[in-house]
Amino acid sequence: LILRLDDREDTSAVESLTAQIAVAELELDRRAKLIANRRNLSTVNAAVLHSQRESAALAIEPLKADASRSDRDFTRLQRELAKKQSLASQKVVTESELDAAIAQSEKSQTDRLHLDAQVSQKQMMIEQLLRKAEGVMLEASIDEATDDLAVLESRRTIAALKRQLTEAQLKLERASLRAPIAGTIHALAVKTPGESLRADDVVCRLVPPGLTMVAEVELPAGDIGFVHIDQRVKVKLDAFPFEDYGAFTGTVDYVAPDAEPESPDNRKRRPAYTVRVRFDAPELLSPAGKPLRLRPGMTLAAELVNRRETLGAILFKPLRAAGAEVGVN
Repeated sequence: LILRLDDREDTSAVESLTAQIAVAELELDRRAKLIANRRNLSTVNAAVLHSQRESAALAIEPLKADASRSDRDFTRLQRELAKKQSLASQKVVTESELDAAIAQSEKSQTDRLHLDAQVSQKQMMIEQLLRKAEGVMLEASIDEATDDLAVLESRRTIAALKRQLTEAQLKLERASLRAPIAGTIHALAVKTPGESLRADDVVCRLVPPGLTMVAEVELPAGDIGFVHIDQRVKVKLDAFPFEDYGAFTGTVDYVAPDAEPESPDNRKRRPAYTVRVRFDAPELLSPAGKPLRLRPGMTLAAELVNRRETLGAILFKPLRAAGAEVGVN
């Protein structure tokens, strides 16, 4: 992880959407259970009504048979009564026999009417049970369609929330800038929290592990004349005092073809050439022989060796210069 942008708003959005999805899914599960219970109850009620209707339909059949038999008995008794009334007028049948026939006929009529009433009542009950069962089924169908629409809407809401959560999570992931490879961060552009960067700004430079360290030296334009490739260099690292660690040697392996222009941010900085120095040893060692841990960005001072002279030449150089001046005069 190189750096993390301000992700408080994105984190809050992810947490909020996650909570909303959890609540919506719980509500959908609760509604699904209620729907299942209501449908089961409707099915049971409809089954009970159908059972009652079938029981009533079975019970009406004996009543119909009794009513039919009562009708036949009443018809027969009516014919017998008419015959006895004719015989009574001829004094063949006594009054008591006629009265008995009349009473029997009236009782048969009463029984017939009572049975007809029972049949009618049973038929009405069967029709009521049928209408009630049809009403229960119709209401169940309407409730089922309404429930299906509600469940569909809930699922659409959850799907929309999940899409928003995916987008928020992706945005949150993008708030973290991660290096594509392992390495050491060098020249990080952001120094303090809250700094802003433009779209084309370089955030940092990454130094891969195992890369050979080199020293970059800014050389003033007035001193570049005698610098060349393979020139010997002595490097003093500020992090390792010269008195304790001495100087490290290397060679020039690159000289910039052009000088860097004057910096607009620092008017005191003069044009300079970039010179790259490669150390002689693959790793730098302390006087005790332990490897020194170099880090990108360490400051240093470099001494470029232009030519070698003897001690006598160096000592007599001022005298030669003075003699030359006398000769000129």
